[in-house]
Amino acid sequence: MLLILIGLLVILSRCGGGSPEDKKACLTALGQGNKLLARGDVAGAGIQSANANAYCRGDTRAKAEELQTAVTKAENSGTACSRALKTIDGLLDNHQLDSARNRLDKLDKKCAADAGAKKLRQRLSTAQSAANSATDAVRRALNQRDAGAAAKALDRLTGLNRDSADLPGLRAMLASLQAEQAAAVAAAPAPESARAAAQVKAPAQVQSPGQAQAQTPASAQVSAPLQTSAATRATTPALTRATTPAPQVTSTTPQIATPAASTLARSQPAPAVRQEVHNAKAEMAVSFIQDAETALSQSRFDAARTYLDSARRMDPNSPRLDTVGRQIRDRERQMMQQETTIR
Repeated sequence: MLLILIGLLVILSRCGGGSPEDKKACLTALGQGNKLLARGDVAGAGIQSANANAYCRGDTRAKAEELQTAVTKAENSGTACSRALKTIDGLLDNHQLDSARNRLDKLDKKCAADAGAKKLRQRLSTAQSAANSATDAVRRALNQRDAGAAAKALDRLTGLNRDSADLPGLRAMLASLQAEQAAAVAAAPAPESARAAAQVKAPAQVQSPGQAQAQTPASAQVSAPLQTSAATRATTPALTRATTPAPQVTSTTPQIATPAASTLARSQPAPAVRQEVHNAKAEMAVSFIQDAETALSQSRFDAARTYLDSARRMDPNSPRLDTVGRQIRDRERQMMQQETTIR
């Protein structure tokens, strides 16, 4: 009898223990859990894993633990994928298309196949098409030398894709065009000089000698009938002497030197123009450096270096170039060390 009991215990231990109903429930939970996990239904697999842990005993207990480990791994992976997709969604909302594309390209195959990832790729494609159209509009306006239209199109491009690698070059081209147009306006003759020249010519039309000549015949006509009078003959020289000095008015006309002054003003705009061009380039350099710092704060090191190179072309003597460049190198080195430590 004792031997029979020992044999039953051995058989029960090999069969996994528990009632036949528990054994059946265990096998059912294991089978359904693995199928759901393969389909990507992590929540459903988690429920079946809990059932397996409740019913499985003996040898099947190890299989229940394997299922639980697989479910936990899938949950962690799903959480990481969810976080990654949420980050990409935020980048798209912030119009950082290049950063969003880089994140999407780094997703693992399982996460990339997720429906949420596919929707994000569609959003990215639509936004990129709009940004490409804006880029073409900027280049077209620059080719037509329309600085106003180029500035508007550039603002639109910045609003559509803050990460665009074309932004630094397009900004530099626009700044150069604006500086050239400002120089051309400064070198053009001012309207006041033309009016001044007209005013100079106006006094020349007043011919005092003509007036004197007009007065002389009149005086002669008056004095001719009165030549018999000695008093009249005495006053005639006086009238002649009174009218004779009138031609001296013409001597004051050449003293007006307005044409020479306007010519001098037009011949000396170069220093002011050069200063204006220098100021425009310095402002562009400051803007590029700010963009580089923003990109650095977002760990976009390639974009930061591109902005810094554009700033260097605008103002190679800026004291902030070396400082920001050193910050980019230090931050990138720190990130590489952190990634190496995590691995």
